Amino acid sequence: MSAPLPQDTELIEKHEGILGRRAELLEQMESLREQLKIQRRQQVEESEVARHRNSTLLQDLQKIEVRLKGRQLPRPNLLALEGPRQQHILRLTWLMLLKVDVQNRNGGVMRGTSQQMQRSGRSLSTMPGGAV
Repeated sequence: MSAPLPQDTELIEKHEGILGRRAELLEQMESLREQLKIQRRQQVEESEVARHRNSTLLQDLQKIEVRLKGRQLPRPNLLALEGPRQQHILRLTWLMLLKVDVQNRNGGVMRGTSQQMQRSGRSLSTMPGGAV
């Protein structure tokens, strides 16, 4: 057989370069694919943990709500207080009652926060004494 022409040699070298680059890109893509799989697994695990935590918090809040509904409301003359200082004191009293209830239920550990109350739809404005 005859020796390859310079054009053929050049094409063969380009072809080998292209195949080498293709192999590198395939390896990179496979590596990225594995990283994405790991991230997805972590996200699924984190979302399951968050779902369980949120479910537990919701159940806790519902139990507290049931307990608070069973309590006797403050005297009507306290509910009729109109001054901002009196309303503030009344709200603080309700917060202390909530805190004591949560602490008693959790063995002295406070787990609920005002942010969690707000996320659940309860806020200080829904308590006796009205809006801030």
